[in-house]
Amino acid sequence: MIYGANYDFEMERVLEPTWLWRHDLVMGERLALARPDKTAYFAPALSPDGQHVIYQRAGEHPSERQVWIVG
Repeated sequence: MIYGANYDFEMERVLEPTWLWRHDLVMGERLALARPDKTAYFAPALSPDGQHVIYQRAGEHPSERQVWIVG
C-alpha cells in the first residue's frame, strides 16, 4: 500500500510535511519513499506497471507545485 502521512513511524513523532510511505501489509514493514521538507497536499498515484509512484511537492514559490516520481 502507498500513502502519505504526517507521521514518522521510525521515530514515532508527528511531522509538519507529509511523507510518502510504502507499507507491506503482509510483513508489516513501512518504508519512507520520499521525505519532503515542505507541507503540500498530494494524492500519490501508482504507474500502470506498479513500479513507480507519482506525487506532488511544493516549490519555492507558494503557488508552485512540482510533480515527482519515485521507484
